[in-house]
Amino acid sequence: MAIMIPTMAILPLLKAHAGTSNLAGRHFGLRRIEMLSLGLFVRLEAKPGKENEVAAFLKQGLEMANQETTTPLWFALRLGPSTFGVFDSFHNEAGRQGHLTGPIAKALMANAPNLFAAPPSIEKTEVLGAKVSREVSNAD
Repeated sequence: MAIMIPTMAILPLLKAHAGTSNLAGRHFGLRRIEMLSLGLFVRLEAKPGKENEVAAFLKQGLEMANQETTTPLWFALRLGPSTFGVFDSFHNEAGRQGHLTGPIAKALMANAPNLFAAPPSIEKTEVLGAKVSREVSNAD
């Protein structure tokens, strides 16, 4: 079973737009919510004995993710004893590309030889649907 690393970025999951007609959106009260549609899933396999270092590295990634204005959703995940992941989502391709060339990606690749048993597997994803409760969407 996958578990979330406790310190993760829960930034605004959705972008509010009044009066737009985006099919990916949902109505919450009088507000129109546009769903994030693009994402990345990164799978990481820690070298034996490096599991705690990988977890700490991903927790530090939260600080960098909070600085990226085009990355509104970022999760660090523990998928198993030595398997980790990152899922993030973006409003558009420019945001996704900016993230792929930004400080988090650079730090990931710089630390990969020391921390990971194999190069990070980075997959582009399309978000087909999402559920966000009122409590999360109104957390600002």
